[in-house]
Amino acid sequence: MNKNLLLNLSYVVFFVGFTSCGNDIEKGTSTVKPLKFTANALMKKFEKNAAKYDTVYAQKAIQIKGEIIEVDASSLGNTVFVLKTKNKDGACIKCEMLNDDMQYEPGDKVCVKGFFKEFEFHVFLDKCLTCSST
Repeated sequence: MNKNLLLNLSYVVFFVGFTSCGNDIEKGTSTVKPLKFTANALMKKFEKNAAKYDTVYAQKAIQIKGEIIEVDASSLGNTVFVLKTKNKDGACIKCEMLNDDMQYEPGDKVCVKGFFKEFEFHVFLDKCLTCSST
């Protein structure tokens, strides 16, 4: 009986801790301090060990500083900032923005906060805002 009570209590503690961890990924908000990188530094991590960092950074809040080389649109019509890296194969950081922050254009330096989505040749961040917007 005590074993079942302890097991159930463990599940409750885990669930409460997990659901109140400070991230609301759907809204693009986080009370957790983001991991901070330049676009080049983040790309270098993936060049060294893509599989490791794809797991380590899964849905983590990340802040990136870099230069916009392109302002594009996602398949959903959201603005995407493409940030330059020194990757020799042309890989870059792609940040899907939550709002259409069109005050930026190619050549501008920007600071973006978002959530790591995936690495597939490029690094993709989701639910991004410019640092001045947060």
